[in-house]
Amino acid sequence: MDRSDLSLIGRVRRGELNFERLVEVLSERGYVTDVDHEEGLGFIRSSVNQTRREDFDALFKLLMPGRLNDIELMTTASSEGTHPGTPTYAVFNTNRISYEDMRTLLADMNRAGAQDERRTRAAG
Repeated sequence: MDRSDLSLIGRVRRGELNFERLVEVLSERGYVTDVDHEEGLGFIRSSVNQTRREDFDALFKLLMPGRLNDIELMTTASSEGTHPGTPTYAVFNTNRISYEDMRTLLADMNRAGAQDERRTRAAG
């Protein structure tokens, strides 16, 4: 088994990604990031980079027959608000959250993470 295949299809085949849960989160919240640690939805930088809308659409057609696919999948990353070179990555549904709003949310997450890191250092 090729563990270097971090595409959606490869990860679903190996049971590393719960596709039904991904659809639920993208439909409701609208996004998942590489810092989320939700069971069955673990994304890392390289898996976000290999996430393709075509793979998502093919999996949706196969695994969710008869259901309307209203998810427009997109990926992005932002290091705004944190140390340069340490971006947060996201897979998101542009029908729930716009590209601009996703970038703002990532910057806010980065700032909150940087503040937590400073507090931890100061307390240590």
